[in-house]
Amino acid sequence: MPSSTRSGLQFRIDGGGAFTDAVARLPDGRLRSLRLLSDTPGRYRDAAIEGIGSGGCRERRLAHALRTHAKGGPMKAFTPTAVIGIGNEFRRDDGVGPAVVELLRDRAERRPLPPGTVLTLCDGDPGRLIGLWENTGLAIIVDACFLPSAQPGRTYRWDAAAGGALRPAAPGRHSTHGLGLAEAVRLGDTLGRSPGRLIVYAVEGTDRTLGVGLTSAVARAVPPLVRRIAADIEQHDDASEDDRAQGDPPGGTRRTGFGTRG
Repeated sequence: MPSSTRSGLQFRIDGGGAFTDAVARLPDGRLRSLRLLSDTPGRYRDAAIEGIGSGGCRERRLAHALRTHAKGGPMKAFTPTAVIGIGNEFRRDDGVGPAVVELLRDRAERRPLPPGTVLTLCDGDPGRLIGLWENTGLAIIVDACFLPSAQPGRTYRWDAAAGGALRPAAPGRHSTHGLGLAEAVRLGDTLGRSPGRLIVYAVEGTDRTLGVGLTSAVARAVPPLVRRIAADIEQHDDASEDDRAQGDPPGGTRRTGFGTRG
């Protein structure tokens, strides 16, 4: 699973068996690699994140190489707000993220969002997610979740200011190697590439078979969610205006915790 956190830097995570391999390719072509046991209770929670971010000597060298490039590479231009829709619109309810972004775009034609707001899509790959939310004042993620006893259309909100924990995705949810949004958040923290503030909306779905179009319950959840996200953006913009008036730098408040169901 190739990923990129900045132009010229790539990493690959290959897991799912007894071992997890992490390989980083630096802009000058050099490789940094390591192999960890995938399941080691009590030592680390996630082999992929441990491999890139911490652990023994070889792991520290890989993390150091990634961090050094993060500090030395060209800075991405600051983005006040980014709304990122995760999912596959060709797998029914898994397309709720793209559907929300599409409706936000339509709404913005009638009621423009604050200047600098970016609306974009992502397949959930951790490297691409980090690249999208890096140096962003507020990142809002919209994704589907599929629970054993789902109530289609029910929406959860995970916010920096509320406390709590973002649960890891089930294996294979966002990639063939089991890395998901929770892992991307931890990896962003490890690399120092988290947004100023992160809000996640997860909408319960029931159908992720091949096909286009949301199920009716999930489709009904999209318009109110769009209104709620627009309100989040406006509130963030108002707070940023207050910060600028007081001479504070852009970027908002660093992520310190997690949120609640809404």
